[in-house]
Amino acid sequence: LDTTSQLSRFVTFPSPTAMEAFMWYTGTMWAKGELIRNKLHSHAMTLGHTEFFAAAPEDLGLDDPRFSPGSAAGATTDVVKLGFKDHTALTDFIFQNLEQSQRRYQEKCVD
Repeated sequence: LDTTSQLSRFVTFPSPTAMEAFMWYTGTMWAKGELIRNKLHSHAMTLGHTEFFAAAPEDLGLDDPRFSPGSAAGATTDVVKLGFKDHTALTDFIFQNLEQSQRRYQEKCVD
């Protein structure tokens, strides 16, 4: 198991309680098909919410270098250090980027 690889099947991550933290990862499915189940084991006392997307990082605005997860799989970052007021503002940013990406797709790829 390569614990520095985001493609590992099992990764633990810190869940700081003194700040609103953000962590993301990306990967590809090893076979064609539909994802039926995505299992996340967490502890409710330290996890606010999760979002799972069938999208590329650039579709969500996560291709900006400030979002680089660095070399450690499961690294968390303070949302304020990313330039957001709070986690809600970060979530809004991600969904706005997703909406723009969907709109571009509709304009270019759908009759």
